[in-house]
Amino acid sequence: MGPDPAPVLALGTDDRAAVEAALRRRDLAPRHRERLEMVKAAALGHDLGRIAAWSGRAPATV
Repeated sequence: MGPDPAPVLALGTDDRAAVEAALRRRDLAPRHRERLEMVKAAALGHDLGRIAAWSGRAPATV
């Protein structure tokens, strides 16, 4: 088996902090929260298929 693949999305420290701060907001629209959760999952290395499975979205949408 080869090396671990690169994350689907790479976030810098500042970007990751911005996503985390946005996710803590209580006034965040559900659709925006879902999108930010997808960004966070991709940055943590989850593949598109896995993100699509828990989000209920098609991989093309993710």
